[in-house]
Amino acid sequence: MNIIEELRRQLVKLVQEKGLDHIEVVILSQRLDEYIVQFQSSMNPK
Repeated sequence: MNIIEELRRQLVKLVQEKGLDHIEVVILSQRLDEYIVQFQSSMNPK
């Protein structure tokens, strides 16, 4: 399974359990953002 998809699933579950402003949600969201940026960079090489 793709790491981005897995992190997204984890994030959705965590938000449902703890809410949007919980520190664990923020940290996981930032981690997911990093993978998305890496993916986008790899799709648009300069």
